[in-house]
Amino acid sequence: HYYDRHHLRKKHLLINLQDRTSWRDHARCVALEQLEKNPRITKYIDVVTLAIDTDFYEQLAPYDVDEPITIFIDQFKEHLSDEASGYTFPAEVKKVLFHSFIDEMLNAVHRVFFDSKEILTVEERREFISIAYIMLLLKLIETIGPSTVSLSCKDGVDVSTTMTGLLFAFLKMMNQEAFSEADLEYLNLILYAPALIVRQRLCLPDVFDRFLNTLRRLDLKKHELKHTDFLATVKKEFGPLFSTPILHASCAF
Repeated sequence: HYYDRHHLRKKHLLINLQDRTSWRDHARCVALEQLEKNPRITKYIDVVTLAIDTDFYEQLAPYDVDEPITIFIDQFKEHLSDEASGYTFPAEVKKVLFHSFIDEMLNAVHRVFFDSKEILTVEERREFISIAYIMLLLKLIETIGPSTVSLSCKDGVDVSTTMTGLLFAFLKMMNQEAFSEADLEYLNLILYAPALIVRQRLCLPDVFDRFLNTLRRLDLKKHELKHTDFLATVKKEFGPLFSTPILHASCAF
């Protein structure tokens, strides 16, 4: 409404991180997704829903079987393209994502961060999904070109904070060799402040563990390759998937 009132050429990208396949979250998801259809604000907002807490996202049964990576990637692509699986994208964005970007991005995540292993464990597949979400977020930002972005879950204290923290950490890794004290302090602020202020508790353990495991995966690969080679590898594998140097964009949180 502010953008409309002041005739600003700006757009907000709202990333909805809830399970629209669950009766607990479905109504909230639909309400958020309907925002971009409101005639007064439709040109100022885009809403994307990325599935969280689904059986596939958590790699629960029937997805908890250790099968060849090709089956997992095919399942991932199928879920991403299906609203019934909990994912929604604006029509114009879907044209950009499917099928070339999604196919090549998932294969690149497999090569770079999982050494092209034929079979991944359940935990590794969870980390795979989280890393793929980061690449997907960057592509969404590049494609839509918003002035502002928010990652939103039900309360904004668990999934949204850890996903924001993971995006922040990845961009820092791409821009500098090591985190500064200020970076670590800000990352702690992202992760802990919302839950402490709103819920008087820490982030949910299972959500936080997934964040830590994924961050460890990224950090181990960076140390394994050394900083310069890590940057070169990421640029080689993921750079052609983006039309801008967003992988090396400075953080603006």
